[in-house]
Amino acid sequence: MTGPHPVSLNGRLFPGLPDRRIPLDEVRDRLLARRCPQATRDAVWAHLVLRSRTEGATWTVAAVGVALPALTSVAATLTNRFAGDPADVHAEVLRGFLTALSTIDLRPPRIMLRLRWDAYRSGYQRRARSPRRTADRPGTCDQPPYRPS
Repeated sequence: MTGPHPVSLNGRLFPGLPDRRIPLDEVRDRLLARRCPQATRDAVWAHLVLRSRTEGATWTVAAVGVALPALTSVAATLTNRFAGDPADVHAEVLRGFLTALSTIDLRPPRIMLRLRWDAYRSGYQRRARSPRRTADRPGTCDQPPYRPS
């Protein structure tokens, strides 16, 4: 995301983004802004997913980087008061996201929300299989996640 040739998107391809090459850290920040329209978010995420599927490596890492705030939040939520090794849950959150990246249907809206939930479910299932469970506390992921529509 830095240096003379950062991974970037052509903003001209997306409604609501500047008419220039946009480094992915700026794309991430723009997508996180409340004023960013859902149509723009979905268009950018569809583009990132397709680039990841067709070009692999760099674009898969790029998609993870753009999703990092959500993935970090999921991992933190799932490991709050977790007695086991949080790295196991963190790895499973990432695995869930990467699996979803390669399989998610791009036609329905809210692509990132669905990617996030797949990551959450994967981490939740890993945590549930742990012999050292979390200390029970209301509101700390005590219920299995549902699939958003």
